[in-house]
Amino acid sequence: MTGPTSAAVPDDLRPQLDEAESALRRALALRPADVPMRLELARLLGARGRLEAAAMELAVVVAQEPRHAAAWRSLALLLRALGHPDAEGGLRRALQESPADPALTAELGRLLVESGRHGEACAVLAPALLATPDDAMLQFIQGCALEALGSTDAAALAYRRAISLTPDLAAAHAGLGSTLQALDRLKEAATVLRRVLRLRPLDSGARTALGAALRRLGHSREAEGELRRALTLSPNHAPAYANLGALRLHGQDEAAAAQALDRALRLDPSLAEARLNRGFLHLTQGTLAAGWDDYSARFAARRSRPPPPHTPQWNGAPLAGRTILVTPEQGVGDEILFASCLPDLITQAGRVIMECDPRLIPLFARSFPKADVRPKGSVAAGEADVQAPAGSLPRFLRRHLSAFPAVPSWLVADPERVAGWDRRLDALGTGLRVGIAWRSGLMTTERRAAYTALDQWAPLFAVPGLRLVNLQYGDCEAELRDAERRFAITIHRWPDLDLKDDFENTAALTAALDLVIAPSVSSGELAGALGVPVWRIGHRDWTQLGTGVRPWYPSMRLFTARHGESLPAVLGRMATELRRIGAPGAPPESPGQTF
Repeated sequence: MTGPTSAAVPDDLRPQLDEAESALRRALALRPADVPMRLELARLLGARGRLEAAAMELAVVVAQEPRHAAAWRSLALLLRALGHPDAEGGLRRALQESPADPALTAELGRLLVESGRHGEACAVLAPALLATPDDAMLQFIQGCALEALGSTDAAALAYRRAISLTPDLAAAHAGLGSTLQALDRLKEAATVLRRVLRLRPLDSGARTALGAALRRLGHSREAEGELRRALTLSPNHAPAYANLGALRLHGQDEAAAAQALDRALRLDPSLAEARLNRGFLHLTQGTLAAGWDDYSARFAARRSRPPPPHTPQWNGAPLAGRTILVTPEQGVGDEILFASCLPDLITQAGRVIMECDPRLIPLFARSFPKADVRPKGSVAAGEADVQAPAGSLPRFLRRHLSAFPAVPSWLVADPERVAGWDRRLDALGTGLRVGIAWRSGLMTTERRAAYTALDQWAPLFAVPGLRLVNLQYGDCEAELRDAERRFAITIHRWPDLDLKDDFENTAALTAALDLVIAPSVSSGELAGALGVPVWRIGHRDWTQLGTGVRPWYPSMRLFTARHGESLPAVLGRMATELRRIGAPGAPPESPGQTF
């Protein structure tokens, strides 16, 4: 007997098998210590699908002969097949007798992955992979463990090795498709997932994954078709409803999005991605309390860095006399936005310790002098009574629009540096000082549609009297030179200013500008937090909280793409508005409006 089996027994063989089982039991009653006979009975019971009974016979064998490797192997695999709580112990004991058995190692690794012990799984699999690198199942399970640990590139490599060894291993193809999606290689992912469906055409999970990849590629109609097919195959497949909800949310069909997301969560309340998208939907509609509650699923959905485990989470309870630690969780732009809640938190708590990106420390320390501002990851256990990730502060401090304070800004640039930049800008001559940024430093397939290319800014470059100042961080010199050459303009920048890492001088330069024009990037968030007029180009998003503005930023004006309108066309409307302002150097009018 090599492992569990439960093949269906033809009816015409049942009498013979019944007779064989009876004969074995009669013989064992006379010779209970006959191990070969008991193993044969266990094999017969397994073949008839009576796995629990087979396991009981094998347990007798290993009690009689504790070093019987074959019996331990069969018992361990039976316990694993039965989902028995002793399965892990059985597999480890079997491996003591057969340490080089790849099937036992694979099953133990799979069990550890399923129980969330991914690091342990890698440790178990590592020596087996060294000894048997050509075992496809070991490679596959190693891929599963690495993917769960966030080692996406290494996981993809393990899946590819498994596929090279066993080309028709559909699960390895599915795992590779998942890692390719995580790596934003969506076209490759779609190709791999179609291969899965050729191997397993009735696999609703693979069809849902393909629908998700197509949705992220912007192929909405094809994505919906795959998701509908998945639901035809599995009418209660929660991930398919979750992806259908995300598709509808992106298409701004809010009623259909709500219906699909609610259905997904009724079927699987633990589906974090569905709950997070439902949170975005609530926030988009202005239902702030429910939206912030669902937004807390961002950690389970792996959209934010989880808080350190050493300090209890704040649940909104009174903070008088208590110390609260605020931790960063997303990008710099998000840190700036959520820092708008800090003044309220400081008035409520006995003490506020705020961790942040080290680049923000001087700016935040000046802006929040009553807070203890430190670099992220520097606060030890016991220093705070409770903690809150920065994105969780609105859940308790901004549950209604009326909770947004009527203040023009919350960050303060260094006055001396501002004066210095004011002098440098004066040297450029008269005209409206306009800072520009056009894209994120993190460009993915999905995010690309929210940003522009610099060569699309021609209408704005044609507006007379502007003194253009670069606020785009990262490697963009080639783009700047190309734009200057093509449009016969000058975009001012300074070699002694590092826009990515020197936030003190970047904030001071921004504070000395008349206007900042940018999409959803940290340059625009910084300007709004400093109270500088900002024109934000883009699409409607959840941070508007159901309004026509962004309540966080009183000095921000939204130029939102209308139905069917491209972002270059929105830039054209911006140029028209700049011309309408009038004489060069005149300040922008009517902050906080949508155009």
